[in-house]
Amino acid sequence: MKMFKYCFNLQDNMKKIVLLEERFNNHDIEKSVFSQIECEIIETGFGKDPQELSEICADADAILVNLFKIDADFISKLKKCKVIGRYGIGYDNVDIKAAAEKGIKVVNVPEYCTNEVVEHILALLFSTVRNITIKDLLVRKGKWNVKGTIPIHRIAGKKFGIIGYGKTGVLLHKRAASLGFSEIVIFDRSASKKGDLLKQATRETKSSFVDLDALITDCDYISINLPLTDQTKHLIGQREFDMMKKNAIVINASRGGVIDTEALIAALINKKIAGAGLDVHEIEPLPSNSPLFEINSIVITDHTAWHSVESQSDLQRLCATNTLDALLGKDAPVVNSQWLK
Repeated sequence: MKMFKYCFNLQDNMKKIVLLEERFNNHDIEKSVFSQIECEIIETGFGKDPQELSEICADADAILVNLFKIDADFISKLKKCKVIGRYGIGYDNVDIKAAAEKGIKVVNVPEYCTNEVVEHILALLFSTVRNITIKDLLVRKGKWNVKGTIPIHRIAGKKFGIIGYGKTGVLLHKRAASLGFSEIVIFDRSASKKGDLLKQATRETKSSFVDLDALITDCDYISINLPLTDQTKHLIGQREFDMMKKNAIVINASRGGVIDTEALIAALINKKIAGAGLDVHEIEPLPSNSPLFEINSIVITDHTAWHSVESQSDLQRLCATNTLDALLGKDAPVVNSQWLK
């Protein structure tokens, strides 16, 4: 395990900040943000010894975490922690209720990468509909088949469904409105509060809120844009795939657990649906023996819809800023405020 320490303005009341993250090349951005206070910054990767990580974090005032799972047991051993900052929009790897019971605020980064995710969703849609990756592989092998082995249907004139109408869903709606869909329909549990957003999103394509079953039954292409919660886990399973059109294509760049993977694999193998574009998966990285690798009607990427050079810089800066603001008692995007004592 690598571990580095950086100290700014050493004083008796110095804060300890742990960066529990190993995907980024460096954390210069975070160090710049935290240089505003008296602090010691410790950079550490995941390592192989959870006990060692627990000891490193035990006396931390704040922890910034990427993929490492911070569960109730880990949280119970934190003695001073006031804030846990999650690198990203989702925070399903942090037990936010257990944190609240210890008086720890959990903050995320809701304001970043929306453009990147929407661009990736559309890229997955086009790649899947047009069989881009399969054709690329075949051409490289010297095979030239104009018609291809998988039927291709045009996008224009089809019905597009958006499940989840947060920032990503709203921007996706705006971008998709120029693609010639006959209709765009949206399912959102807060639809009654979002009528104005729907009006603003587009005037080019017929659009409306519908219930989930209607969307699943009627749409040719479906994009899932939901966080992973107890309510959304396996929201799309065997029942939903059985209801879909045989030419339906499902795109998921939100969280893998929103789809029941076994049900998806069965639906693809049995041709209940036509295809899928997946950036997220229930198990990441995908196991080398995953049946998904053997299915030609899907496009798979590696949970990178969020990524660009610009968005990564935004992510590091905003995660550090939101964590610092929460630590100092300023306004911050606290996701577990409802349970804080």
